[in-house]
Amino acid sequence: MRATAGNSKNGDIYQSMRAAFQLVKKFHDKWDEPIMTQGLCPMSPLAYDHECLENLDATIEEKQNIVIFPCTLTNLTGPPSLLGLAIHDLALSFAGIVYAQLLSPGIDVTLCPCSASTDMRSVQPAYGTAETVYISTIFYEFCIELKIGCTMVGSLADSAKVDYQAGVESLLTTILPYYITDIDTVWCYPGHMSAWYCGSFEKLILDEEMMRNVNRSLQGVNLKVDSKYMQNLKTAQEKNTFLSGRTPKNYRDEHYLSEIFSKYGVSDDMSPEKTDVDLIVKNELANRIERYQLPDLTATQKNILQPYLPSKCKF
Repeated sequence: MRATAGNSKNGDIYQSMRAAFQLVKKFHDKWDEPIMTQGLCPMSPLAYDHECLENLDATIEEKQNIVIFPCTLTNLTGPPSLLGLAIHDLALSFAGIVYAQLLSPGIDVTLCPCSASTDMRSVQPAYGTAETVYISTIFYEFCIELKIGCTMVGSLADSAKVDYQAGVESLLTTILPYYITDIDTVWCYPGHMSAWYCGSFEKLILDEEMMRNVNRSLQGVNLKVDSKYMQNLKTAQEKNTFLSGRTPKNYRDEHYLSEIFSKYGVSDDMSPEKTDVDLIVKNELANRIERYQLPDLTATQKNILQPYLPSKCKF
């Protein structure tokens, strides 16, 4: 949630943000522990504007977790060099950490770099680039050295549609951080394209599948020799195949079988349901929407939500 002068009652950002937190607490009936993480984006260069500080103050007052994500652009709102940009973002983030700890010692604050390189031809952010990955990685490695919690963002693309460019950029910004850091998890943002201005459920499904393939590539290979290996070799020589005596489990233990990407090659069955990735994704999306069920709500929760729902959505 983010309170602004435009969406807050009487323009009161601080009180509106506190009221929003209290509504969430009331809905979940959890009052003594953080129930959400509030994202805060400070301004560049090196500033926290009035709106950001009021959101931060309200988050601290309501004792919720904080994630600070600087969003700076090289050569535009930040230094031109990748290292220089990361240093700028760290200074900005450290100021937020100190401010939060002074007001509420021990409050949970983590960092997440969301800065990017700039395409100076259009003066627009270029998120789906190796440079953007390196900005995040430099920032992350500083955090690891200083033992500060940090996450990174993957699956970024600037493509205006789900196409080859979107796939390349999503994969680049997801797999590269895995290989050049010790990070455990890369966030898979759902369908962020066109510099985050356009969402795509189709890209979300494709990104999920890409993430599964990335995880398989990082899983590595089981180097333990099967105790039945020599016997299997002998049997295979006699029967001219390794299929005999094997089970599906033996194969699946070593292989990831994609249900989204077409792996049917030039088989006899070239039906669109198996080979047309666009159609497969559309069918998957339709199936998910059909299977979706609203979460169960108690009568108390329904009453809490009622005043805030549009008339056609009321219970």
